[in-house]
Amino acid sequence: MKKTVGFDQKILPDYLHYTANEASYTTKKEMYKKLKQYLSGNISGISSRKHVVTLLMKIWYHIPEINKPLQKRALKLLPQLDSQQQNVLHWGMTLLAYPFFKDVAGEIGRLSSRQHDFFVAQIYRKMKEWYGDRRRIEVATQAVLSSMKSWQIIIPKKRGVYVLPEKIKLLDVQIINWLTAVAIISSKKEYIQLSEIPTLSYLFSFIFNINTSILDDNIFEITSQGVDKIMIAVKKTGNSNT
Repeated sequence: MKKTVGFDQKILPDYLHYTANEASYTTKKEMYKKLKQYLSGNISGISSRKHVVTLLMKIWYHIPEINKPLQKRALKLLPQLDSQQQNVLHWGMTLLAYPFFKDVAGEIGRLSSRQHDFFVAQIYRKMKEWYGDRRRIEVATQAVLSSMKSWQIIIPKKRGVYVLPEKIKLLDVQIINWLTAVAIISSKKEYIQLSEIPTLSYLFSFIFNINTSILDDNIFEITSQGVDKIMIAVKKTGNSNT
């Protein structure tokens, strides 16, 4: 059975900002109408525009019930943040919406942990290994990389090669708690060791410190295993307070 890809168009940060800003008070029907009108000046092809609308709606509007508290919290945080910090929220919501995006991000994170730059061919090869050797995988991978480039998360070095800019330093406790919850849910694991959170490969663009003193106990369930091993999970009911 082929794994679902879904992410097949370049998404600019302005598209995400617009969608997120409109999502909290716009009906579904009106949201589609607004996005089509907004994108008409940026994307000429009807099919491409339709696909971008689908992507944006899935990232910021059509949210599974379990993730709605995270969406609501992100929408509250958004107006308080600068554009770089807003990208943290866009990144997290995209991780939740598209596992393919998470897998590309994870591979970039793994490669960049042991080498200064990475080759697009390396990402293509790994995605085809996981999702099948088909043309669509190359298109989708390029769409993710182009989106990350537009967000200034990766920087082209030369043809087919990217480097990473300086990591975004996160200091705001609310953002750290929010991103930690996203990271755990995206991992598909019930519990993750606390010390592993900042090193997760799909969070490669961010640097932050986390400890039990800043964890919101309305959001997380915390357990200790041994002297130094602290495990955390997102509460199934407490998630409503994210």
